[in-house]
Amino acid sequence: MKFHPSNFCQMTLVCIVLFLSFSCNKDTDLLAEYVIENPQAFVVNDVVVTLANNPIVIEPLSNDTFKEPEKVTITEITPPKMGTAEVQADNTVVYTPDPNETGADEFDYTAIVTNPDNSVSSETGKITVTVTSADTTSPITGDNVYYVTTSGKSSNNGATEATAWSITHAMNTATAGDVVYIKAGDYVIDYNLAPKSGSSSSPIKFIGYKTTPGDILSEKGATITYADYLANGNDLDPKVMPLIRRSSVQMSTQNNTRRGIDLGGKSYVEIENLQFKWQQEAISAFQHGAGIKLRNLVIAWVGNFDPVDTWTSGGLTYDPPLPLNASGGESTNQVGKGIDVSGAIGALIENCTIINPGHVGIVSGTITSLPVTQNAVIRGCKVYSDQNINPADYYLEMYNSQNGLIEDCEVYRIGDLVHQGHGIDFKKNSTNNIARNCYVENTFLEVNLNSNYNTFENITIQGKQNYKTNRRSGGIKIYYNSNFNTFKNIKLLDTDGVFFADVRDEIATPSNVAGHDNEFIDCLFYNAQINAYRNSDSPITFEANTGLEAGGYNNSPAYNNKFYNCTFDTAAAMFTVNRPNYGNEFIECNFINIPLVYSTRSWGDALNAIFTNCNFENSQVP
Repeated sequence: MKFHPSNFCQMTLVCIVLFLSFSCNKDTDLLAEYVIENPQAFVVNDVVVTLANNPIVIEPLSNDTFKEPEKVTITEITPPKMGTAEVQADNTVVYTPDPNETGADEFDYTAIVTNPDNSVSSETGKITVTVTSADTTSPITGDNVYYVTTSGKSSNNGATEATAWSITHAMNTATAGDVVYIKAGDYVIDYNLAPKSGSSSSPIKFIGYKTTPGDILSEKGATITYADYLANGNDLDPKVMPLIRRSSVQMSTQNNTRRGIDLGGKSYVEIENLQFKWQQEAISAFQHGAGIKLRNLVIAWVGNFDPVDTWTSGGLTYDPPLPLNASGGESTNQVGKGIDVSGAIGALIENCTIINPGHVGIVSGTITSLPVTQNAVIRGCKVYSDQNINPADYYLEMYNSQNGLIEDCEVYRIGDLVHQGHGIDFKKNSTNNIARNCYVENTFLEVNLNSNYNTFENITIQGKQNYKTNRRSGGIKIYYNSNFNTFKNIKLLDTDGVFFADVRDEIATPSNVAGHDNEFIDCLFYNAQINAYRNSDSPITFEANTGLEAGGYNNSPAYNNKFYNCTFDTAAAMFTVNRPNYGNEFIECNFINIPLVYSTRSWGDALNAIFTNCNFENSQVP
């Protein structure tokens, strides 16, 4: 028996929607308004609202009237005009507006249902998306506006600077809809700050200022730069923006709860214009809900900086030099995170700078069994590592994440650091993520541990020319069964090129696949460097593993990867071949100033590549 909503139910639903549309303000991240145009249809049109630059998850079937929704599948959608839309396995649709665009957009979706007689019916619904301008203003007076200063007290009412709260009291007291202004100063807090949750229409906002609320505004990048940090003696200045810090730098790998602001389990909290240092994690939003927005945060020296725990890496020499009493291993000091938004839905991290994180600069996702992190956006952020006491491991990482976006970001591995680093990394079942318009210096782009269908585009990787041969100079890693990824318009300058490998990781045994069906489009590989550690001197390396990434797993093949219209210019050889490979194709590619096809560092594996309409200039022809 098919169910159709009665006219009474329809009128009730319309009244509820009208009431909600008038009661929600413009800060609402997602407002669904359901309009029933055809009372005989099971598919009901959807109307949603989102802010500019904010992807949203739409549930088209949530308001439809199918009797058995578990038998319904969304099979296709028409392309929107002002963004992108993708159907997910759970029948949700992720809509991502084009950057900085506002206005109305719409597209159709088709749903099919299997009937009791096993016949299939289909219906089409419409989704209308209104993208509104982001609201960057907040009131500076009012019943829900409060102030914090370094001399504030819990006994004050918080209504003015003269009667300001302490920062601890503000974090403990503020509720949904409150705006808390924090004045520049040195806030020494030797415990975790933990605010309450806001709501979708009334988030809690903590906003730093220098002299007058609203006098700090970040647009493209943080308002305090790495150059400012260096000019201040490699330190943060609390006079220009509020600084939340511990009383001393951390000197232990054991304290896992030394945090700045703990947003664990919290939703709809916005934090803007703050500095942090000397915590283990500055912002820990581990397993939080929706509506976390972090803007213009500047974070330095998070992690364990005990010289004894520094990784010695076989006693090699480095610049800056390793501490004389260093005795650690690669895994003994993986401590320190700038921002952690694991298990999130739609987190926004914008215009933040992290300097010298001990382990990870910004991470969206986690090793634990949390739900997949969805729709995180990391935009306009920079991560720097410039010292050899626990240098950064991961700079920007999405781990077990889906539909995430990293754009307009920069990462810098400065100097001859003991850890090679992972610049922009999609790892551990991360799918359908995008990194675009970024810059990576002296470290790597990476897909690892079953990470598929990700896209990297318009990215420059700058290595170090004539780098020491026992070092790593950056490039691209395709590791451990990571397939169907796209690399478009990537410039690799003075790097180690691209590596295909299978790995033994601390959390996984090798997969027997070293990457297949990945595509490289319009990429430039210029002046590939000699990398003795990776046993490579070529822009393309089918890598044999050693050390942590080792085992005897050098027989996993790399296959069916495609290179379209790519240029390989200046290298000792085209390929270092140290594992099985087949079906890898080069289509309309240019090879310039490369005297050898096979590197002398190859161990004897055959090259099984296909060359179609390629040009060889001053290079050996395969």
